Formats: sequence, structure tokens, C-alpha cells
Amino acid sequence: MTPEMMGLVAGVTVAAVFLLLSIRIIPQGSERTVERFGRFVRVQRAGLRFLIPLVERTGSKQVMKEQVLAVPRLEILVGKQVSLTLGVSCFYQVFDSAKASYEVEGLEESLRHVVVSAIRTSLASFDMNTVLTRRDDVSRKLLEILDLSTEPWGVKITRLEFQEITPPEDLVNAVKEKLAAELKREATVLLAEGEQQAASLRAEATKHVHLALAEADKERADLEVQAKEIRAEADARALVMLSRAMEKGDPRALNYLLGQSYIEAIKTLAGNDRLDVSKLPESLDGIASLLRAAIVTDEAPN
Repeated sequence: MTPEMMGLVAGVTVAAVFLLLSIRIIPQGSERTVERFGRFVRVQRAGLRFLIPLVERTGSKQVMKEQVLAVPRLEILVGKQVSLTLGVSCFYQVFDSAKASYEVEGLEESLRHVVVSAIRTSLASFDMNTVLTRRDDVSRKLLEILDLSTEPWGVKITRLEFQEITPPEDLVNAVKEKLAAELKREATVLLAEGEQQAASLRAEATKHVHLALAEADKERADLEVQAKEIRAEADARALVMLSRAMEKGDPRALNYLLGQSYIEAIKTLAGNDRLDVSKLPESLDGIASLLRAAIVTDEAPN
């Protein structure tokens, strides 16, 4: 091989090496910083990128996708009175890879420290009831505070959720006892109200029964009065008719009066406890004889 040919091969080889050293492939969802003689000059995003060999080099690699920040379970003093155990789920995302690379040392550990400090400081100002029942409001407040702390690092805490809140055992027992007492009190109140309503219904029913009975007695008395009036009116009419008949000499009037007397006599004899039963036929025969005699006399020709 001639010297010229060897020189050409060496030149091509050196060019190929320089080309290979300058090529960089950045994966999707990632960014890399570029440093020139140790100084940051630019950011390379996803795709095929190039460097100046021996002059520039790749700095830090940053994942631009949302990531989970591991936060340990925390013992938090809430309201400066009650200690709660919290399980926290935290997510963050890098939006400025240059700041995330050069503005903070140990990004993930620094974020963890900031999140824990913010949780401890903020929850101390909330009461326990707010922490237990208004978790979303507490999370939003914490995110506002964390945005101020992490913005200079080119990072944003996107979500902060309380997965589990465990109060102390003595507090749980106290709440259970309070709930049991409250339920018992409500049951007692409901029972008393039920008994009161039942007594009221019974009194109302008794009142209606008495009113119905009084109304029935009144109606019965009114009917008896009407019946007496009707009987009295009928008797009066009958007497008038008998009087007129007797004035005309009608024997049927006398027969009617004797029949009525006969009936009344039978009723009197039947209701007399001191009457000698053995003499009852004689008494009835005597009354009957009188009646027959009167009827015969009345029917005799004038």
C-alpha cells in the first residue's frame, strides 16, 4: 500500500471516529445538557443530536416525564396536640432540565426533604378534623407552598395525596366511645318520642271512642224521645177515635178497651212474683168471662 493510500485510510478512519464521537441519540421523554470545557451551553432534546468532539461533552441526563417521589411514612403533630401517622403519595415533573441539573445537588433527596418539611409545618397549623375530612383542601395548600420552593430547581410537584391517615389508638377508642354514646342517646330519644307518640295516639283513640259513645247515647236518647212522642201521639189519636166511636155507640170501641185491659192484666199477672200460680187460670177465666159478657151485651140488638 502506497503512502498516499495509507494517509487516505488514516484520514477516513479519524473522520469516522470523530463522527461517531459527535453523534448522540436522546430517547423520548429525556433531555441532556451539553457542556463546553465544563460550562453549560445548551440542552439537547429527544432525537439525533451532535456534539463537537473533544470540545463538548454530555452533562446531566434528566427524565422529563412525571415521576414518583418516595416519601416515608411520617409521624406528624397536628394542631400541636395530636400525633398522626401519614402515608404520602407524591409525584413531580422536571420542566427545566438545566435548572434541575445545576441549581440543586441531589434533586430527588432535596425534593423529599422539602416535601416532608412542608407537610410537618403546614399540618401543625390545621386541626385534626380538617386533616381527616378535608384532605383535598390540605393537599392544595401544600402544593402552593411547594411550588414556591421547587420552582427555582425547574421542578413542579404535580400531585400530593394522603393515602392513609392513622390516628393514635387512644384517640380512636375515644371516638368509638363517643359515637356509641351518641347512638345510645339518639336511640333513647327515639324510643321516648315513640312512646310519647303512642301515648298520644292512645289518648286520641280513647277520646274518639268516648265521643262516639256519647254521640250514640245521644242518638239513642233522641230516638227514645221520638218514639215516646210517636206513641203519645198515637195514643192521643186512638183516644180521640175511641171517644168519637163511643159517642156514636160503636161496640167495637168498648171491645178494644176491654181487649187492652185484658192484655195489661195478663202482663201484670205474669210479672207479679207473689201471685199464686194455681189461681192464675181462675183469674184469667174471670177476666175472659167479663170480656165475653161485655162483647155479648154490646152485640145485642137495640
